[in-house]
Amino acid sequence: MKVKSGLMVLLVMGITFSFGFTKEPSFNVEKTNAISDTIQSPETGTVYLYRVGRAVGMVLNTQIKINGKDAGGTSNKSYFEWNLEPGVYVFSCFTKESNGVVEIDVKPNETYYLRQDVRIGLTNDGRVTLKQVDESKGTKEMKNCKKLISTYK
Repeated sequence: MKVKSGLMVLLVMGITFSFGFTKEPSFNVEKTNAISDTIQSPETGTVYLYRVGRAVGMVLNTQIKINGKDAGGTSNKSYFEWNLEPGVYVFSCFTKESNGVVEIDVKPNETYYLRQDVRIGLTNDGRVTLKQVDESKGTKEMKNCKKLISTYK
């Protein structure tokens, strides 16, 4: 009897993961792997927000906001690049279970890297974190990511 109930639990979990996490991406992917292929002005700072590839939470999409404005959504192994005027920017991502927020005071001719992680949570939306990392870690982890086109203006 215990074996049967254990198998039922595994079956239900398998169905949940198979059908509950199959959302299609709702954004466009630019066909490039080149980091920094955009022309940067010396008057702006560059911010990269990337999401590394993980088996857990890989099909979950999360929305990104900059100063409360929609900027697009990330998926597994993807990144955004923004050339921004100097000033303070609040980057946020969220799910029903959690949110990640990082504030950056963007300076001219400086580059910033934000790493987003998404993990499975109690709901189909998962749990999300966002943190600033140094340039060596950011460039290394972004190598296999695809560039996304942001809706932020």
